[in-house]
Amino acid sequence: MSSNPIETTFDLQHQSVKQAREIVEQNVKLQQSMMQSVPDGMDAQRSVQHRASDLSKQALHTYAEAIEAASPEAEMSFEDMHQAIDDGFDMFNESLDDMWDYYEQIVDMNVEAYDEFADTQLNFVHDSFDAFLESYEAVEEQTIEITNPEMHPED
Repeated sequence: MSSNPIETTFDLQHQSVKQAREIVEQNVKLQQSMMQSVPDGMDAQRSVQHRASDLSKQALHTYAEAIEAASPEAEMSFEDMHQAIDDGFDMFNESLDDMWDYYEQIVDMNVEAYDEFADTQLNFVHDSFDAFLESYEAVEEQTIEITNPEMHPED
């Protein structure tokens, strides 16, 4: 730091601007990171939904087995019931997979678009702060020249 209070003020302001720049950059990168984590969350949701479907299927098979055990003389074919349960859940899971595949494509496209947007935003931030700092440094030089008594000896 300088002993000149005006130079000291400019130095402090310069540091504040650099810190503000870093904060803005970190904020953009944080948002970008959060957006990139969305597909991971979708994978977990997809897995949970498949587990729930499997549990429901097992519950229906257990229910069918309980009915079968309770009515040993029924003329109904429980094999057909079990096959219908399997077929129904297979169709459901296939539709579920198709839906999740579609959602993942959409999310991936949006993540890519957001990454491009964030990169553009970071470039804009860099350019804006650089331009501001250039102007600021020019003003600083002029101000110090004008206010520095060593540069203007008294005649």
